[in-house]
Amino acid sequence: MAQTYERLPGAEGGDRNNTEGWASDVDSSGAQRVPEPTTPDPYIEVRDWVNRSVGAAAARPSPAAGSPQWCALPDTHPQKFIAVLTAGTRWVLAERSAALKDAALVVSDAVDWAAVAHRVRQRDNAIRSGAYIPRRSE
Repeated sequence: MAQTYERLPGAEGGDRNNTEGWASDVDSSGAQRVPEPTTPDPYIEVRDWVNRSVGAAAARPSPAAGSPQWCALPDTHPQKFIAVLTAGTRWVLAERSAALKDAALVVSDAVDWAAVAHRVRQRDNAIRSGAYIPRRSE
């Protein structure tokens, strides 16, 4: 099953320290909780459908769709069909990868990483010098 994450309704903003609106990662017993999938991953759905549809026939190598070897196959040859399904599956994967890359760039651009690094250095220096003593829970 594909895994995606759901933001709770009404939760806005992107402040990492503000967890309001996000489902908790820990349940009431303290165990790590895995988020429930909300929307299937398109690549996983297509890949699974192709595997169910063609079964073991997909395990045999087939020429790349559009290649001279593929063009030489008769239209009724099963490997020709499998090559097209494989090409379609790879296209869905490429589209999904591009979308994830775009999302990662949006997340990356949303934070002033120089300021984050500065705060981390300040905290580390304060801990080393003894000016800050981190709280420990037992």
